[in-house]
Amino acid sequence: MKLFVICSLFGFFANAEIVIPFEKSKWIEINMDKTPPNKVEYKANSINVVVNSSASLLVYKFGEPTDLSSFEVNMNINGKLNATKDAFEEDSYMRFGFVVLGDHQMGTMGKMFAPKWVLQLFELAPEGKGLEKIYFYNMAENKSLIGQERVSPLSKHMLEKVISGREPILKYSLPKPVKTVAIWLNIDGDDTKSKFNTEITGIKVK
Repeated sequence: MKLFVICSLFGFFANAEIVIPFEKSKWIEINMDKTPPNKVEYKANSINVVVNSSASLLVYKFGEPTDLSSFEVNMNINGKLNATKDAFEEDSYMRFGFVVLGDHQMGTMGKMFAPKWVLQLFELAPEGKGLEKIYFYNMAENKSLIGQERVSPLSKHMLEKVISGREPILKYSLPKPVKTVAIWLNIDGDDTKSKFNTEITGIKVK
């Protein structure tokens, strides 16, 4: 009976839902080289990201790598992304990314020539460790793109999949957990010269 209780409790905590806080001190803002940054407003119950032909990254780092297999982001969107006829939208109301622990590390030459934001990304890995990939799950203006996947033109270590059109909730479940170092939110309108704001009202991972 004791063993059963212990196993049950372990299973409960292993699958416990994590609610991500909105305090500014918990987040890392990463700006892109030569691109105007978004304006980010931290409130008690939300994070409001104002996009004006701009882009930047919001990163929440876990205290230690965490096994995760699902996420849910609640949001309010005002304004509109300028849609394109491209095979893949370069801007998004919301890209949710799992930054996954792995063996890939930046070499000396890579550190010399990599953009600052890439260096900041690899600094998320625990000391002596590296990253595997960043798995992005995107919201698109054009719903016909749902299901499209690609390797990001920015890096072969960034994979993207469109899972939703414009909706108040972006959520997804992976087939199996990934050892997650951080979550990465990418909201941008620089390529399409778009103006909108995404107010994030809830983030849950499990």
